[in-house]
Amino acid sequence: MTMLCFEAANGGISLNGAPFFLKGASYFGMESDICVPHGLWGGDASTTLATVAQILNSNGFNLVRIPLAVSAVTDNIPVDRYKMGNEKALLDAFQDKELRYLDVLDYVVQQLQRFNLLVLLDAHVMQPGGNITPLWYDEAQHCSESTVAQFWVTLATRYQSEWNVLGADLNNEPHGEATWGSGDVKTDWRLAAMRLADQVLAVCPRWLIFVEGVQTTDCDAGHEIPCFWGENFQAAGKHPVGLKVNKRLVYSPHAYGPAVAWQPYFNADDFPDNMTSVWDTHFGFLKQQTDVPVVVGEWGGQHANSKDWQWQIKFVEYAQQIGMSGVVYWCVNPNGGDTDGLLCDDWRTLNADAFQLLSRFVGTPLPPHSSC
Repeated sequence: MTMLCFEAANGGISLNGAPFFLKGASYFGMESDICVPHGLWGGDASTTLATVAQILNSNGFNLVRIPLAVSAVTDNIPVDRYKMGNEKALLDAFQDKELRYLDVLDYVVQQLQRFNLLVLLDAHVMQPGGNITPLWYDEAQHCSESTVAQFWVTLATRYQSEWNVLGADLNNEPHGEATWGSGDVKTDWRLAAMRLADQVLAVCPRWLIFVEGVQTTDCDAGHEIPCFWGENFQAAGKHPVGLKVNKRLVYSPHAYGPAVAWQPYFNADDFPDNMTSVWDTHFGFLKQQTDVPVVVGEWGGQHANSKDWQWQIKFVEYAQQIGMSGVVYWCVNPNGGDTDGLLCDDWRTLNADAFQLLSRFVGTPLPPHSSC
């Protein structure tokens, strides 16, 4: 058995010293009001975890990002087992005992493990079914920074021995009042990311730490090229993230096109060719100016929106051109709203357009293994 030792250094991710490309997809639901991955509820329009995992594995994916709700982890809340009606093995195992949130996450990790898929855990929202908050904490939702730290320490402790749990996406899409490099302890996401990461790594030093950007910074190039939430790394050159454990940091911007939100540069005469300079300004420069690998943690859109489809094709070209270390598609689910899913509305039919576009990326296969 080969030991799996991931590192983030020299501008890339490596596994046991060899370059490793992450091809991932987010599979949401555990952050929602039902607190389980969507589509497992039974009936005609549904699927199973094993089916999803097999589809991803057979199409060159090697990672699944799992959005979570902070309070659901810290309180380990009870879950309605019948929202996972297709997962007969889980229902049988909990026939005579209460099913809780971390039991569901255990099961998800184990099912993905069977199909050689890595897991990236994501602090997506504070409360199940809640909105994405501007900051990494929200006192109004009873989630202080110490609560978020407890969330991460709980997960790091629980999954430190699970070889397929790759790491932590510390906070989903900082935006609004979130700053980078301001020095304000209440709003500076860079400082908070370092505090949270160091607590995670004290428990599980092998994990990779994914740090997203913000929406605005004092270093922004100008109002004509605004950023999506979590996309802005323009201050990271001047104010880099530093962790107590070396070779663990990954910068993880989110990038979207006009199907998700309109930006002025989508109206440019030279669209989509102008997107190269936009992305270079927002996060692409990191490839030249730092040794930190870049993995776009969310991207996607709609095929039926012709302008957005142009954006998606250009994004794929750009990701390959600059040598990103990975991409994570949003999302597996067909019910993402403003984005297509890898699965169609029946949760069974594959979205041929999305899979054809994503075939340009091939995730590095995992060898037979145990973790280091």
